[in-house]
Amino acid sequence: MQLQRALASRCSGVVAIDGHAVGSGPRGNDLTGKGYKFLRLGELQVNLLMVVDAKTGAPICSRFYEGRAIDRLAVRDLLCQVPFSGVIFVVDCGFNADDNARLLCEGGNHYIFPLASTHARCRRAVADLELPDTFLWQRGTKPTLVQFSE
Repeated sequence: MQLQRALASRCSGVVAIDGHAVGSGPRGNDLTGKGYKFLRLGELQVNLLMVVDAKTGAPICSRFYEGRAIDRLAVRDLLCQVPFSGVIFVVDCGFNADDNARLLCEGGNHYIFPLASTHARCRRAVADLELPDTFLWQRGTKPTLVQFSE
């Protein structure tokens, strides 16, 4: 725990958090359960929550959680054990909960997570925007033409 706290205090300031379902095999253990990927994995699972320095790719900390545990609940436990200060958390929509938004802002931290287009905050944010039905989006050197309709 001491090492993980030291890594958290020395990170680049941009931290990614993600959960991963891991099949537990036929024997299982106390943490196995029918999680959201049970049908795809074909077996019970445990959940691995990883915290990685997004700039260097270096792991900071991780924890295994019960197979039925969801990311937005497990992250609360992990961040209570390994506190961060002054970082930007980059997380996926599985962490989207009002309690997590408050938690991720503690200690001078900030967060970035995507909102579903059906989410009320997303609808408010784009309500007055006039977006064309096609646009170019570029990541790296390869532009992609995106077309959509509402």
